[in-house]
Amino acid sequence: MPKQALIRFAEIAKGFDDYERLKLILFASGIKPATYVVLKINPKNLSEKFRFEQRLKNLGVVFVESRMRSYEVIDRIVRNKIHWKINGVWIGYDLFKSKKELKLFKKYVGALRKQRHKKADLIGGKLYDYPKCCIKEYAKEQNTDYLKKNFTYYRFYKRLHDPVRKFPFVLH
Repeated sequence: MPKQALIRFAEIAKGFDDYERLKLILFASGIKPATYVVLKINPKNLSEKFRFEQRLKNLGVVFVESRMRSYEVIDRIVRNKIHWKINGVWIGYDLFKSKKELKLFKKYVGALRKQRHKKADLIGGKLYDYPKCCIKEYAKEQNTDYLKKNFTYYRFYKRLHDPVRKFPFVLH
């Protein structure tokens, strides 16, 4: 089964939002060696989990599936009160082009569990194919003293969210 089938699935699946579709398409086309996508399942797309995993297995994609978690949507707003309802479940998938990336992922998770965040940041940046300059900047910004010295709350959150709006196709 060609990778085109995974791209086509990403395009039509109801359980992916646009950002997840983009990440999956970049992975399927070979641009990214690993990615993390979230698939939402609700009564309208119950078969998508099975169909997605079948495609991954048929293509030989190495993946790690998270446990299912529920997600909520706003059901209604009455006066100033928001009423939520559970709409379905979501499952996270770490996808890898080979077992080599899976091995790197396990090192990444191990470093996180041992609270070695700087090491984990370097491994994760390499795994998800981020530019070295971005990995370095990310690691630097994990230091709270650096953040306090260089950012106000407003400036930090603005800097955090502006790139998503300005560069929606940059995935880091």
